[in-house]
Amino acid sequence: MMLLDGSFVIEIIISWVKDVSELNVGQNTIKNTIWSLLAVAQDMLLLENQLPFFLLDRLYDTAFPEDAGGQTELTQEFLRMFIMFMNDNERVPSHGGPDFHHILHLCHFCILPAKKPNDSDSDSFEQPNGKLEIPQLVVGDDTNVLFKNLTAFEQCSQEARTYLTAYASLVDCIINTAADVELLQKDQIIINTSGDNTEVANFFNKLCKDVLIKDEDYLTSIYRDVNKHCGIRYHIWWRTLHRDYFKNPWTIIWLCAAIFAFILTIPQTVYPVLGYIRPPK
Repeated sequence: MMLLDGSFVIEIIISWVKDVSELNVGQNTIKNTIWSLLAVAQDMLLLENQLPFFLLDRLYDTAFPEDAGGQTELTQEFLRMFIMFMNDNERVPSHGGPDFHHILHLCHFCILPAKKPNDSDSDSFEQPNGKLEIPQLVVGDDTNVLFKNLTAFEQCSQEARTYLTAYASLVDCIINTAADVELLQKDQIIINTSGDNTEVANFFNKLCKDVLIKDEDYLTSIYRDVNKHCGIRYHIWWRTLHRDYFKNPWTIIWLCAAIFAFILTIPQTVYPVLGYIRPPK
């Protein structure tokens, strides 16, 4: 069964990365349409469908002995296929990386950050002016499949770092409702290709439910700095003023009118008091 499934995976990889005209399309209906290959690629990312990478590597070297040379060539072939599930700035291993257990392990390695945000020589999310910078995330059906299975892989593997789970937990703290997703879209932090903000909010709210974050120190400094910034009384007042009175132009106009009316009443209050304290001679 593993030999049959492994041969099928190698055939799909070759069908994806090579020109379709080079292959006999009529022999395999999966090659006829691009959506068929996409559906199969999504299934290949499921944790329960993973095959040992060394098996795939052995089959690839047997089928293409001219390209034999360790995991490097097969790794690059897989990345050419699965790069559509990841952002363009992912870390692609140029020398094969570690000994990957399976395809999902390879994808997990590519999204891991090179350094922790806590490192002094790394680029922090937190800026001196209190602005929190988050990398842009494209959310769609492919992202849901990738996040769910990578999170499951982090929970099942003793070696895997739980960086993705920690990141998803941070996003869960930011997103509670569809309005939060809409706000993040307005600032282009999230690009929602599915079009349903409620579905995106529900996805992140449920993704980290009952999960274990082993690398708790990964984003500790981010939480600490945000809580410190939000705990300053001036920031609390400004946030309340912005939330309650700066929602729409009419509220701002009414607030300005109230302030102006209050300023006008000051002389009417001060002069009678002064006249009482210092009566005219």
